[in-house]
Amino acid sequence: MRTLARGTRGGDDGFTLVELLVVIIVIGILAAIAIPVYLNQRNTGYDAAAKADAKALAVQEEAWLTEHDTYTDTVGAGTLTHFRPSRDVRTSAKAVGAEGFCIVAVSKSGRYFWFDSRAGGLVGPRATPPTGGSCATAAPTP
Repeated sequence: MRTLARGTRGGDDGFTLVELLVVIIVIGILAAIAIPVYLNQRNTGYDAAAKADAKALAVQEEAWLTEHDTYTDTVGAGTLTHFRPSRDVRTSAKAVGAEGFCIVAVSKSGRYFWFDSRAGGLVGPRATPPTGGSCATAAPTP
């Protein structure tokens, strides 16, 4: 009985070095999995904001056409004043008279989205700006 009581009262308490290393390794593995997933989700959010801006600006262009019989290149400054771009999204518009327009939006992740009214709508994501047609000249400068 005396040896049993001595074993529970005294002795070495705490974790061994191997146990601590195992815990650190497990935490490292979890971080290696979680960090890329988080970064990918963040880029998805940036891209969603760029797509939403391109679509919202397209609606504004159509409203402008209804009132003025032509599309406009100017965002703000008395033309498309109801459009409020998202933070960290660069947008630009290029009109082709009353025939159509192209809107290019660049997200913070660096992906390009464009809305070409003559080609049927939203295109993207792409790693490079559009080439050819009215969208080639509509890409915002970096």
